[in-house]
Amino acid sequence: MRRAHRIDAGLALCVLCGSLVALRRAGLRISFPSALGGALGTLAFEYVASRHQERIRREWTRPDVRALTVTGTLALVVGTIRFRSGSLLSALCGALVCYLALLAGVATGRVAHPTEW
Repeated sequence: MRRAHRIDAGLALCVLCGSLVALRRAGLRISFPSALGGALGTLAFEYVASRHQERIRREWTRPDVRALTVTGTLALVVGTIRFRSGSLLSALCGALVCYLALLAGVATGRVAHPTEW
């Protein structure tokens, strides 16, 4: 696995763990339809992003962009807890699990890189 993929996986795991802890502490339940929607959203994003791979990678490798993205996502988690929105958190969790599975699949060669879809 490339260094960039390891960083991406680490960031995704941090946000996923934070989201799951938030769900549990707020007493909210996972909505599987919402989680599935998040997963499908991830696949759609990765497909579209693969068509603009150079620009996406150039922007995403900037530390300030990564920090703002993770901070913004964690702020979204806090906001969804405040408004008791288990559906939004479920979609986020589904998206992150799908992203991690996609990264693992690409890293092991079991899934073609999105640029080959």
